[in-house]
Amino acid sequence: MTNNIERKIRKKKIGLITILLFFLISIFIILSTKTSFFDISEIAIQGNDVLDDEKVILASGLNYGENIFKIRTQEAKENLLSHPYVKSVNIKRLFPNKLVITIKERNEFLLIPYLDSYIYIDDEGYVLNLLAYKKENLLEIEGINIKDISIGKKISLENNISLEKIIDLIKDCKKIGLYKEMKKVKIDNKSNIVIYLKSGIKVAFGYLNNVKYKLSFTIKILDDLKNRGIDKGTIYFNKGDSPIFIPEGD
Repeated sequence: MTNNIERKIRKKKIGLITILLFFLISIFIILSTKTSFFDISEIAIQGNDVLDDEKVILASGLNYGENIFKIRTQEAKENLLSHPYVKSVNIKRLFPNKLVITIKERNEFLLIPYLDSYIYIDDEGYVLNLLAYKKENLLEIEGINIKDISIGKKISLENNISLEKIIDLIKDCKKIGLYKEMKKVKIDNKSNIVIYLKSGIKVAFGYLNNVKYKLSFTIKILDDLKNRGIDKGTIYFNKGDSPIFIPEGD
C-alpha cells in the first residue's frame, strides 16, 4: 500500500516537473524568437589597434538587432579573416544580447617599393596594403623583384633572395638594437645585401649567411667608428674572410 502511494506521488512529481519544463521551454522560445530580449544591442571589440571598431563590425557582417541565437559566428569569423590585417579571430556570445569579438592583427613590418607605390607586408611576408605613400617609421627594402602580389596573400618574388631570410635578418637587427639606426636595405643583382644606416655608413653584408656573426662584428665596428668620430664609409663582409672598413673617398 505504501509503495503504491509513493509511486503515485513520484508520478505526480514527474508530471509536475515535465509541465514546468515545458512551460519554461515555451517561455524561452517565445523570448528568443518573438521578442527583442535576445536581440544584439552591444558588440565589443578587443585586440584591435590598426582597425577601428566600426571597421571590424562591418567586416564581420554582424548587425545590431540580430537575434543572438540566429547569428552565424563561423561565417562572421571567415568574413573577418578575409581582411588582410586580421590574423585570428574569436567571437563569443554573452547572453542575453552582447557579442565580444577578439582579434589578433597583422602588423606592418616592412615596405617594398613597387612601381609608383609601396607594398606593406607583415613579419610573415603577407601583403597588407598597397599605398602611394611611404610611412617613415617602416624599413624600406629595395631591389626585390616582385613576381606577384595579392592583398592578404604572401608576396611572390622573382629573384632567388629569400624574403623569410630578410625578415629574419631584420628581426635579429631589432634584437641587438641596430634596427633603429637603419635607413634601408638594398639587394643587388647578385643577391648581396647592403644595409644603409642613418649615420651615412653602409654595411655590405654580402649573402645571408653567418648572420649573427656578421651582426655582432657590425656592432663592434660601429662602436669603434663612433668613438673615432667616423660616420662615412662602408663595412665590407664580402672582401675576404674578415670584415674591413673603407672610409668614404678611399
